[in-house]
Amino acid sequence: MQHLLRGDPTIGNLGFALDLVNCPAPSVAMAFVDIGSNCATTNFGLCSLMPSAPIWASMQLATGSGCNGSATFGLPIPNLPALCGIILSTRWAGWMVGGGPPDHFVSECQTWMITGS
Repeated sequence: MQHLLRGDPTIGNLGFALDLVNCPAPSVAMAFVDIGSNCATTNFGLCSLMPSAPIWASMQLATGSGCNGSATFGLPIPNLPALCGIILSTRWAGWMVGGGPPDHFVSECQTWMITGS
């Protein structure tokens, strides 16, 4: 399972997104966004971790089958120079919802900065 940034996190990139690939499917996946280099986590059961205090979370349905699931959270970045230099941390967490025992997953944390070009 991989958490990827789709495109460059630059101002004016309205196509910027957070991707989750090779995750279990079907599942419900949540993209968490936090300000700063905050990859702190909290245990939410069965030794898995999720962000401790995200500023934003978006729920998506991971499509696909088996371990080839994917989800995307569009995060358009407006053309506002005041956003340059802001550091964000993002991570995915999810719960498997179809066939088999209930289980959950957490991706790695990505820390990145909004740039001007």
